[in-house]
Amino acid sequence: QFVPNSYNAIYHKTVILDMMVMTCEALIKYAKRHASLARGLALKENDPVRKQELEEIAECCEWVPENPPRTFREALQFHWFIHLGLRKEAPYHSGACPGRMDQWLYPYYVKDLSEGRLTREDAAELLGLVWVKLNELQMVSGSYFEKEAAGSLLQQVTLGGTTQDGRDATNDLSFLILEVAQQVKMPQPGIYIRWHNAIDYSFMVKAIETN
Repeated sequence: QFVPNSYNAIYHKTVILDMMVMTCEALIKYAKRHASLARGLALKENDPVRKQELEEIAECCEWVPENPPRTFREALQFHWFIHLGLRKEAPYHSGACPGRMDQWLYPYYVKDLSEGRLTREDAAELLGLVWVKLNELQMVSGSYFEKEAAGSLLQQVTLGGTTQDGRDATNDLSFLILEVAQQVKMPQPGIYIRWHNAIDYSFMVKAIETN
């Protein structure tokens, strides 16, 4: 029985890996379709501002999720494609969350600010657009969320907390995300704050004031 069982284990692992590759390739093709559409719309667009926006969208979707994000915009777009793919593949799954956005986005945020590629206002606008998209996902979710959790897909954003070495993890993006949530006033995503003894007092006050 050892040989058949070993063969079955290897076979199942191979099948799973093949499915993973197919899923990644499908998501890349999906992104390329967005890029192609944006390119086509840009060619027909007469407004120079909108034309540039469409070209930026095309460039972004041509790069991610096939490649690692290089900028704040690409990081958000990368996350959105993956998040959407998870929701479409498992509409009843409630574990797909943006998570600690102020931590994984922060390196891109700081880099873009220092290189003059992004302003704080630009970052707020992009985050606001992500908030809108997260609320649109109700359309691709299963009946459970319509009946049992109406108005929420349990998409949560966690802010603050500590770093791996125990220091306060609050940063400027933590504050900015709270500001965006306060301005757009949408039911999703839920905002969770990781409290600890050394939490930034002004951040705690800001979180309490956000509703």
